[in-house]
Order: sequence, then structure tokens, then C-alpha cells
Amino acid sequence: MRDDREQQLLKAVLKRATVDRPFREALLTDPHTAIEQTFGIKIPVHYRVRFVEREAGVDALIVLPDFNPGAGGGSDNGSEDLAGGRNTGEMTWFTEGRATDE
Repeated sequence: MRDDREQQLLKAVLKRATVDRPFREALLTDPHTAIEQTFGIKIPVHYRVRFVEREAGVDALIVLPDFNPGAGGGSDNGSEDLAGGRNTGEMTWFTEGRATDE
């Protein structure tokens, strides 16, 4: 799938998951089958995908990037990046399904 088609599918999956409890539960346990049965689109077996629900009391659920100890850069705690030491332009925050660059 190309990026545009993937984005359209993701948007449709998330929209459906907000109103269809059985589909939502299937996404949590077997997303490949849930998407194929609901949308007729087969996601390759080697493409690993996982859906999670945000727990009550959690305002943001953030997936950490891959760990790369060889990347170096900045201070040990990363506060330089947050305190205005530099703006990498790589951070995107997601709010209610909409991405906004900060």
C-alpha cells in the first residue's frame, strides 16, 4: 500500500473502532484478521501492527522511537532539546487524532 492509501485505511479503521465495540476488541487481539474481515484488505503477515487502548487517567499515550545508542547527541538527559537549546523539527505531537508540529 502507498502512504495515501494507508492513511485512508487507518482513518477508516480508527473511525470504525470508535463506534463498533466488537471490531475494537478484535483490533486489540488480532488486528490482521479484524481489518481483513471488515475492510477486505489483507495486511501482510510480516507487517506487525498493534493497537492499544488509552487507559483511564492517561492523557497521552506516546510510542518511543527505536533505541539507538550510537546516535549520541545532546546531554545525557535530553533537557537541552526541551529547554530551547535546539529545535530538531522532528517532533510531532498527536492530539485527538490530529498531528501538529510543535
